[in-house]
Amino acid sequence: MRRVLTCVVVCGWVASVCGCPPPAAGPGPEGPPPPPPPPPVARDCSVAPADWAACQNGYLGYCRVVGDSLRERQCWAEAEEPYRKSCDAGDLPSCASLGHVLEQVDRDAEAEPLYARACEGNELIACRNLGLMRFGGGRVAESEAPFRRGCDAGDLGACRALGGTLVQLGRNEDALAPYRKACDGSDAPSCTGQGIALERLQRLDEAAAAYRRGCEGGDQGGCAGAGTLLQTLGRKEEAVEVLRPACEAGQTPACDALGLLFLDLGRREEGLALVIRACESGRGAMCTALAAAYKAAGKEAEAATAYRRACDLGEPTACTVLGIELQTQGLGAQAAEQFRVACAQGSAGACYGMGAALLQAGRADDAEEPFRKACEGGEPGGCWGLGAVAQARGRTDDAVAHYRRACEAANVNGCYGLGALLVEQGRGQEAVAPLRGACSSANASMCAGVGYAFQQLGMIDDAVAAYQLACNANDAGACTRLGAALQGLLRYEEAQAAYTKACDGNDAIGCTNLAMLHRAAGRNAEAETTYRKACDARELNACNQLGAMLRDLGRNADAEAPLRRACESRDLAGCGNLAQVVRALGRGAEADRLFRQACDGGHGPSCTELGLAARNANDNASAEALFRQACVANDGAGCRSLGALLVDLGRGGESQQYYVRACQLGDASACTVAGP
Repeated sequence: MRRVLTCVVVCGWVASVCGCPPPAAGPGPEGPPPPPPPPPVARDCSVAPADWAACQNGYLGYCRVVGDSLRERQCWAEAEEPYRKSCDAGDLPSCASLGHVLEQVDRDAEAEPLYARACEGNELIACRNLGLMRFGGGRVAESEAPFRRGCDAGDLGACRALGGTLVQLGRNEDALAPYRKACDGSDAPSCTGQGIALERLQRLDEAAAAYRRGCEGGDQGGCAGAGTLLQTLGRKEEAVEVLRPACEAGQTPACDALGLLFLDLGRREEGLALVIRACESGRGAMCTALAAAYKAAGKEAEAATAYRRACDLGEPTACTVLGIELQTQGLGAQAAEQFRVACAQGSAGACYGMGAALLQAGRADDAEEPFRKACEGGEPGGCWGLGAVAQARGRTDDAVAHYRRACEAANVNGCYGLGALLVEQGRGQEAVAPLRGACSSANASMCAGVGYAFQQLGMIDDAVAAYQLACNANDAGACTRLGAALQGLLRYEEAQAAYTKACDGNDAIGCTNLAMLHRAAGRNAEAETTYRKACDARELNACNQLGAMLRDLGRNADAEAPLRRACESRDLAGCGNLAQVVRALGRGAEADRLFRQACDGGHGPSCTELGLAARNANDNASAEALFRQACVANDGAGCRSLGALLVDLGRGGESQQYYVRACQLGDASACTVAGP
C-alpha cells in the first residue's frame, strides 16, 4: 500500500492533522497549474561492487548501505535482498526499511510483521509506519498501539497520528494529550488537531486558541479553523484578523473562509471577489457558495451558472440543487442526470433524487438501482422508492418489506405506502399503526390519503381526524373529504364549515357540496352563487345542479345556459335536464333530440321521458323498449312505468318484478303496488 495513499486516509478529515501536503490549487490568479511530470526514465539500480561484495561476505553494515542506496532510487525489488540480510541478522532499522520496500510493491502482509518487530525494538519510524498501515487498511483501533509507542518515545509525528486516530474513534478527550505534546513541540498541525478535538468537546474558546496557535505556526488548517470557529462564536472581527493575513500569505483555505465571512458580514464586494476567485480556481464547494450568494441577491441566472459549474466540478450539493429545480419544473429526465453526478459522488440524498426523477419520468426500472443505493446509504426515501417500484411491478411482498424499512426510519411516505398497501391486501389491523405514523400536523400533506384509507377500513372517527389535519394545513381537497365524512355522520354544521373552507380554497367539488347544503336548507341565493363558482371552474355536476335548481324555481330561461354547458361537455344528466327546460320553452323537437342523446348514453330518466312520449302516441312497442332501457339504467320511474305498461298490455304476471325493482330503487309509489 503506497505511503501517500495511507497519508491521505489518515488525514482525510483535516489534512493538516498529519502534516500531509495540502491539495494542489487549480488554475487561478496565482498562475496556471504546474506542468505534468516528465515521463519516467529507466532507473539505475546498480550498486558499488565493493559494497555488495562486503555485504555478501557478512559485513552487514554494508547491506544496509546498499539497501538505502537502492531505496533512494526506488529500486524496490533490488533493495529487498540486502535489507533482508541485515534484518535477519537483527538490524532493526533494516527491518523497518524492508517493511517500507515491501509496502511499496503491495506486499503489506509481509511488511506488517517487519514493522512490528522493529517497533518493539523502539525503531520509531517503524511504529509510525505500522500505525499508518493499519489505519489505511481500515483497522483504525489497531493503529492506536504503535502510534502510542512512538509518541511515548518522543516521535511527534506519531503523537499527531495518535491524536488523529483517537478523534476518528470518537475519543476526543483522549486525543488532547498526544496533540498537546506534539503542539508543545512546535508541531503546528498538531495544534490544529487539538483545536478539532476541543471543538468536538464543545470547549470552544480553548479550541479557538489552539487553532490560532496552529495558524501562527504556519498550518493552513489552523487559520481556517480559527476563522470559522470565531465566526461561529460571533467574534467575526477577530476572525477577519486571523484570516486576512493568512489569505494574503497565500493560504487557500483561509481565503475561502474569509470570502464566506465577508459575505456573512455584508461586505459583499470583498466576499464575492474571493469566492469568485475560488470558484474560477476550480473549487466546487466555493462555486456552490457563490451560487447561494447570487440566489440570495435574486440573481437567478448567475446562481444557475454557478451551480452548474460547481456540479461540473463534481460538487454533489450543487448537482442536487440543480436536480431539485429541474424536477420541480417537471423535467424528470434532465433532473436525473444532475442527480446522477451527485449520486456517483456518494450522496445518498442525490441517489434518492435520481430515483424519484426517473420514476417521475416513467422509468421505474431505471429508478430501482439509484433507489437501492440511497436506501443502503441510509436515505429512507430510497427504501420508499424501492417499495414503490416493487409495488408497480406486482412484487407486493418486496414492496411491504421496503415500505416497512422506510417507515421504521420515520419516512412518512414509507409509512403511508405500507399502510395503504396493507389495506389493499385486506390486512387492515396491520395497516393502522403505519397509517397513524404517516399522518401528523408536521406531515399534514400525507393525511388526506391516510383519511381515505381509514374510511376504507370503516374507521370514520380516525378518517375525520386525519382529514381535519390536512384541512387545517389548507388542503382544499381534504376539506371536501372532511365535509363529506361529517355529512355522513349528520354533523351538518361542521360539514358546512369544512365545505366552505374547501370552496374558499377553490375546490370545485367542495363548492358543489356546499351549494347542495344551502339548497337543502332553502338558502337558494347562496346555493346559486356557490353553484355558479363551481360551474365556472368546469365542475359539470355543479352546472347540472344549478340548472336543475333554476328549472325547479321556474326560471327556465336562466337554467338553459348552465345545463347546455354541462350537456356540451357530455354530462348526460345535464342533457336530460336541458331537454326538460327547452321543452318547457316550447322547443319540442330539440327536447326530443336531447332526450335521445342522453338516453343513448345511458341516462335512465331520459329514456323514461321518451318512453312516456311513445306511450302517449300509442307506440307501445317503442315505449316498452325505452322503459326497459331506463330500468336497466336503474331509473325507478322507468321500472314502475314498465310494470304499468305490462299490466295494461295484459301481461300482469311479468309486471310484479319491475314494481319490486322500482321500489328497491326508491320509487315510493311503486312500493304500494309491489307489496311486502
